[in-house]
Parts: sequence; structure tokens; C-alpha cells
Amino acid sequence: MSIRLQMCFDRLIDAVESQQHCDSSGPVEAEYVLGGEVKVVHLGVELTFESNPHGSDEQFEAFLDEVIDQLDRIGREVSLAARLADRVADFAATIEADEIEGALSLLLPDLRAALHAAGCSTAGWPEFIPKSPVIRELQDV
Repeated sequence: MSIRLQMCFDRLIDAVESQQHCDSSGPVEAEYVLGGEVKVVHLGVELTFESNPHGSDEQFEAFLDEVIDQLDRIGREVSLAARLADRVADFAATIEADEIEGALSLLLPDLRAALHAAGCSTAGWPEFIPKSPVIRELQDV
């Protein structure tokens, strides 16, 4: 089964800029823990999928299980809530970061890698291409 990701990245960027979660479940929260020494950001990413040809609810659930397995393999702990019939998955994670942008820069690449490993395309996500690579030989210390 081929699954193509349908995600409105602009909504995610708007949510980051306004410090709001992408859906109506509440704001993205940032808090200090352990006496202010570690800052964490709670993020939720809601994704809507479509399959071609049409897949069953069981196949979609198996796909999501594989995404979670792949996230576990790379060490990213997430919670998953899904509406199988609607092909919607909501991934939630708590990320140690100073700000929401930093948390997103940690979560989104891991989520994208897990989606790819599970056989999902992420067309439409932003691509980051090195602009001016600097290559140098490092000296032993």
C-alpha cells in the first residue's frame, strides 16, 4: 500500500509563530522543570494521510505501528492518538529545548525519518539544502 502524506506545513509554521498547537486541543506548552535547569516543550503534530489504492483501517493501523517502531529505533519517544477511519494521526512529544523552534527542529526530522522508513512519502515538507558548505581538515588535539 502506498501512503502519501497530506500535511499543511503552513499551518504548522503559523502555529509555531503564534505559539499555538495546530489543532484545537490546546496551546503548545513550554515549561521549566528541575528547578529551572531543563526547559521542555510539549508538541503535537497532526497528520492526515491518504492511501492509493484505498487501504483498510487495519493496514493504516499497521502502518502507524511501524512509524512508532521506527521512532523507537531512533530514540524519539512519542504518544500516538489516531482516528483510523479518517486516516488522521496525532503525534505528541515532550522535547528538551529552549524554544518551540528548537523543539520542532528535533522532532520533525525524526518524524519524517520514521515516516520514510515506514514507506511514506513526505512531499511538500520543506527541504533544506546546504548553501555554502565549508570543508576543512580538522587537526588532532
